[in-house]
Amino acid sequence: MTAAKSELNIDDKKRGEAIIEYVSAATGMLTGGLSEAVMLPIRKVVQRRLQQLDELLVEEMRAGLITPEAVIDEDRLAAFVLRVGRAAVEGTAKRKLRIIARYFFRTAPSAVFDEGQMADFATITEQLTDNDMRCLAVLKRAELDGYFERDIEGDDQREKSRLRYEMDAQKDFHSEQEFNEAVIALVRFGFIDMASAWGGIALFATARCREYVHALDLDNLA
Repeated sequence: MTAAKSELNIDDKKRGEAIIEYVSAATGMLTGGLSEAVMLPIRKVVQRRLQQLDELLVEEMRAGLITPEAVIDEDRLAAFVLRVGRAAVEGTAKRKLRIIARYFFRTAPSAVFDEGQMADFATITEQLTDNDMRCLAVLKRAELDGYFERDIEGDDQREKSRLRYEMDAQKDFHSEQEFNEAVIALVRFGFIDMASAWGGIALFATARCREYVHALDLDNLA
């Protein structure tokens, strides 16, 4: 892990390679505040998780998330490191940390970056279960395949957002019931609307759901 620095010696903005150096140094500094009174086994767990986070973030940034031209405000970087560092220490899965990091580094250079949206995205991602992840993978494939923009018969445009087992969910779920149960679980995030339909309940992706799915990058998660 990159050694922690007592002073980062930074200005208000970081560009390109300096962003990588800043994030790596800052994750190192998170272990510096651990009290000697903290039990050694706990300190080792915290240090190991932060080291793994450092390696993960550097890997993601060097894989193309950060370009030489990228510029990010220091305050945004600091808030991100604190947020993702806490999540890592609490045991958030690596694949979810990758999703959060990808969202941040792709949006943070923008002049219209919204910290509230970043916090909302991270909060949702940290809470995702394996079933949630499988369900969202189905929705992401559907989005990429143009499912939500397809032409439909009739005047009910809401039908474009209806979630069906036939929308390529068979790869991730063994039955329609299993898929529907996973979809319904996303109600807690405000992702799903339900309505009565012939033979049962119709499930629809909300605008909030589609915005979240659009922001998701699920490629090569490990």
